[in-house]
Amino acid sequence: MGNFRKRYRKLRKGVRLTRKVYKGFLALVGIATFGLSLFLMIDDITHTR
Repeated sequence: MGNFRKRYRKLRKGVRLTRKVYKGFLALVGIATFGLSLFLMIDDITHTR
């Protein structure tokens, strides 16, 4: 029984870590998308002159 609890705690820690990595990945994707759209907008503005 104690062994199972130890394994469960390790699993919980892994899940928490995965969630943190997932959130970081989402933030990175959001920033990349925002930067790309901003870059395209600026590129469009500079080319329309």
